[in-house]
Amino acid sequence: MVGVAAVGRWIRQVVRDASRLLFPDYCVSCGRRLTVREEALCAECYFSLPFTGIRGAAGNAVERLFWGRFPIGRASAFLYYVPNSKTRLPFIRLKYHKRPHVGRFFGKAMARDLVDTGFFEGMDGIVPLPLAPSRLRQRGYNQSAELARGISMVTGLPIYGDVVERIVANPTQTRLSNAERRENVRNIFRLCNAERIRGRHILLVDDILTSGSTVLSCAGELARAEGVTISVLVMGMARHHHVLRTMKHVKVETSLDILPEDNDVVEVGDYQSGK
Repeated sequence: MVGVAAVGRWIRQVVRDASRLLFPDYCVSCGRRLTVREEALCAECYFSLPFTGIRGAAGNAVERLFWGRFPIGRASAFLYYVPNSKTRLPFIRLKYHKRPHVGRFFGKAMARDLVDTGFFEGMDGIVPLPLAPSRLRQRGYNQSAELARGISMVTGLPIYGDVVERIVANPTQTRLSNAERRENVRNIFRLCNAERIRGRHILLVDDILTSGSTVLSCAGELARAEGVTISVLVMGMARHHHVLRTMKHVKVETSLDILPEDNDVVEVGDYQSGK
């Protein structure tokens, strides 16, 4: 005999499928109409994304970036951010084009990619990197919080949205050097609920890792809580973090000054069209 819960799930699925047929969604990358089984991206665009393949491996490029900076647990990045490519469109749509569902989709994808690796073992909760209130009002949502919601849907980890706040809407970092970026994000976060994360292992989530200065600033503030361990998970990372600089014949094509930051409004005008 089919249980009531199973019937309820079936009815909800039928309603969702019917809604997608009547009010179709479109791929945020190519604009093609999505099937009822696709979400945010069509299958072709999704599988053409530049996945890092890091999957939380110990000592990976993201983790090494934070060694000795704060009590780092684990770290990983799901995708490479490739400037001037079609694969950067999901980042742009999420950040500037009022598509919060893209964040939830990638949050779930990131979590499913890691769930069988032990990456989430021992973690107590998720902290999305906060936006300044003025930027939150302007955008309408925090893209990092949407990623966190997707991760929570898969892992069951609670979201700690009240432990740290962004108190300065710092200027754009697009044209700044690494040293200038570090200075630009100094003292822009404030720990406001240390007791909630004391002695806990938290996952700090952000959308794009470029120089790492913003994550470092936020993690440094979180580290003021006694006994906290901080892991980091980002949707995208600059490819230069994964290049061996000792290999002189390797040309590093990714430049910091063309990657988007929380405050940037670059690269929006070119993508006003599309669904």
